[in-house]
Amino acid sequence: MTTRAAEVPTDWVVVAAALLGGIAAALQIGKASAVLVPLAERFSVGVADTALYLSLFSIGAATLGLAVGVAATRVAPLGAGLLGLGLIGTGSLAGGLADSWTALLAARAVEALGFPLVVATMPALIQAHSTGKHRVLAMGFWATWLPFGIAFALGLSLIGDLVEAWRSYLALCGTIPLAAAALLFLAARRSAPRALPQSTIGWPDRATLAVAVLFGLFSASYLIVQGFLPTIAVDLWNFGPNGASGIGATAALLVILGNLAASVLMTRGVPLLWLYAGAMAGMAVAAAVLVSGALPTGLRLGAALVFTTAAGMPPAVIWALVPRLSAGAGIGAAIVAGTLYQGAGLGQLAGPVAAGFAIEASGSWTGAFTVIAAVTAVALVLSVATLRRMDLGEG
Repeated sequence: MTTRAAEVPTDWVVVAAALLGGIAAALQIGKASAVLVPLAERFSVGVADTALYLSLFSIGAATLGLAVGVAATRVAPLGAGLLGLGLIGTGSLAGGLADSWTALLAARAVEALGFPLVVATMPALIQAHSTGKHRVLAMGFWATWLPFGIAFALGLSLIGDLVEAWRSYLALCGTIPLAAAALLFLAARRSAPRALPQSTIGWPDRATLAVAVLFGLFSASYLIVQGFLPTIAVDLWNFGPNGASGIGATAALLVILGNLAASVLMTRGVPLLWLYAGAMAGMAVAAAVLVSGALPTGLRLGAALVFTTAAGMPPAVIWALVPRLSAGAGIGAAIVAGTLYQGAGLGQLAGPVAAGFAIEASGSWTGAFTVIAAVTAVALVLSVATLRRMDLGEG
């Protein structure tokens, strides 16, 4: 017997609204990257402190991803997602009013509470409102939420001088999630007659946990470079703030090329292991080049763009596995998505912080590469053990 969700056509309006919700959440990662330099000047803090601000947004995903997935399965993914967007918007608005570094971090923590609610529920909504081959395509679209949001944030930062207008910028970044929540509510209300399929509540299996670790290792490496790229452009390449944000936005958009390339290659039967492991190895080599002081600036800038293009492949592989992992473990898609992003959140939280301390300890940006190299080595070993089995149909 087919489920009711499988008998109706894909609702692309809900899919688009859910993607917009994810983009609004990812906007807060990009905004942090854009304002690191102005905030460091305004509050007189160092690299380790700004690294904490950058990665603190992921603390909610790092600690609450699985719990949020279970809660979203018990209640309605739509309501949980709307609450998450509301918390993100409120936190960003409060950040624009902060008068101390502590207050700014507290506002960031409010955003962090909402983040896992959005990331765990939007894939579940997309899966519930899509069918057949459309579901694969819809999940492929979802994989672009993070780079689109980061690029959008960095693009917005080019409108004015963030050194003077960072408060207005944070307020604008807080308004967008609230608008996205309103649009999602209207889209879902429009398709209210469709009942979401019942999902089983349970614990993630070994395969889901292994893929979550792979996601975390990737995320640690990616956010170190993407998050600090505007700062690197200012410190190492003598760019101004607007030029640095432009580089960051371009790099984030290139992630989408990697997303799309991976999606096409997966449909043509390219092994998951090749895509994930090859991309991670390429990212590590590119990171070594971009922080090298002995190479020309143009070559290092090119390496940054290569890094972010390759960085589009691992998340496309991982998000495409959500329906498969959900079916294999016999649990709801929201639980799988929450578990995966809990792994990613741990990586996003630990990666920039570890890199920040490594940079300060070494006195140069090469300290960041030591963290990326270590993360990549672990990821390559684990990917062989995990994704090879899935390529063989064993996971």
